[in-house]
Amino acid sequence: MKLFGSKPTQTIEVTVDQAALRPGDAVHATIRIVGTPDKKVRSAVARLSCAQRWAQETNDEDGRSISWKVDTVVAAEKILFAEGQPIEAGEHIVEFILPNDAVASAVDAVTWNVEGIISRHLGNDIRGAAHPTVLKTAQQNGYVATNPPVDQHDPFFHIEAASRTLRSGDVVSGKVVLHPTTDVRVKELFVNLQLERLDAKDLAKSGSRYRTVRSFSKVTLAEELSMPAGAEKDLPFEVRIPPAEMPPTLFSPHTRLAWWVVAIAKTPMLQHNHIQQLELNVYNDPESL
Repeated sequence: MKLFGSKPTQTIEVTVDQAALRPGDAVHATIRIVGTPDKKVRSAVARLSCAQRWAQETNDEDGRSISWKVDTVVAAEKILFAEGQPIEAGEHIVEFILPNDAVASAVDAVTWNVEGIISRHLGNDIRGAAHPTVLKTAQQNGYVATNPPVDQHDPFFHIEAASRTLRSGDVVSGKVVLHPTTDVRVKELFVNLQLERLDAKDLAKSGSRYRTVRSFSKVTLAEELSMPAGAEKDLPFEVRIPPAEMPPTLFSPHTRLAWWVVAIAKTPMLQHNHIQQLELNVYNDPESL
């Protein structure tokens, strides 16, 4: 006799009325149980949860390694059938309320789940799930659009952007203002967009963080540029933020996603490149702002 191997005789299907949601919204879901229960079923619940996927970097005698973790936080749960009740086939309509501080969905980082779960004694649970998208509004984390720029190697320029709060797919318009205090010569000056990802067990605490950077939309503004001290020059630019499939600005306990418009002046050999980064607040709610 198989203790753990008997197959379940029921399935669960989950559908959600709204494909996209905002923090504080009501989530309306249908949990459909199909089939007759087997002897191992015990109870059934509907659950709203948030799964956060993050990378952990470790260094040991074997070198550097990256492992991926998933932490799941249950936001709400409702009992469909208490233990001892017969779990009958049929549809169940449930409603959850997204937390007001719900973090936005982000590919490979944050996934929201509406699940139906039938618990089975000494057997695999029966599960079904839908994955609604939680949008980021312009107001969430909006303060990043006022953060001061980040400089490397005392750049002789600064970035000015018409707006630093933008929707996925929007164009960042601005200019790089050159104002050297000494004679300068650069091989190339360009701007691009960068998506920086930081992962850690707890980003609020100091310690090791796994960092990756992706670059987009490079625009060359000047090549073989020479300027004397005291001269000034404006170099306008436009770069487009990738469409909504890319993640927005994100703060979660494990992951930080930051969008930057970056200006880089590549200098002759043996000299440091001049760099300035200006953070953007990128959102994906089409009705926001």
